[in-house]
Amino acid sequence: MQVAWPVLLKIKGDEHLIYCPDELTLCSEIASMILPISKNDFIVDTQGHQFCFKNDGQLQRSDTSYSLTALTQLIRAHLSALDHCCVTKLRFTNFQQAIAAVAT
Repeated sequence: MQVAWPVLLKIKGDEHLIYCPDELTLCSEIASMILPISKNDFIVDTQGHQFCFKNDGQLQRSDTSYSLTALTQLIRAHLSALDHCCVTKLRFTNFQQAIAAVAT
């Protein structure tokens, strides 16, 4: 299955999310990291599909889709870490809208 770009990159243990509009940006973000990407890190695409990283760094789609509720929680934590107010009021109707909120 193909990744539906853009995506959000979630690094385990980090509240921040990284918006990646395309594969080139994702690769660039990963290359700039101090620690290597791990199998605990993942991306969520605009269709709600979750992709994990295999040992060789390639993406592998998870068996289950990510829920919009779970993604909303990640985005709230991300925005809260950036000192945004009223994050509990955030509501999204679809994955595209949720991912776009991190891009801005």
